[in-house]
Amino acid sequence: MRHYVIAAQITWQESSAADDEIESLLFWEALKTHLHLLTTKEFETMICLYIKRLSVKETAARMGVKPATVSYYKSRAIDKIRDEIKEDY
Repeated sequence: MRHYVIAAQITWQESSAADDEIESLLFWEALKTHLHLLTTKEFETMICLYIKRLSVKETAARMGVKPATVSYYKSRAIDKIRDEIKEDY
């Protein structure tokens, strides 16, 4: 019985990783068509977080800013993309 539990956990983890990968790819497709809306810092933030899959803390260290700044860039970028997508539909 123990083996079934472990197999179920692996399957869930693999499924979760696959879902994350699909989400990243879909986000990248949306991002590519709206790059012109983002500042360089917002773009760099989105690449680090969604393509390179770095944490906010890792992204902040890489960019030489505070984690709160990364969160701010992320929020602004998402808002810009969301607003543009709403206009498209």
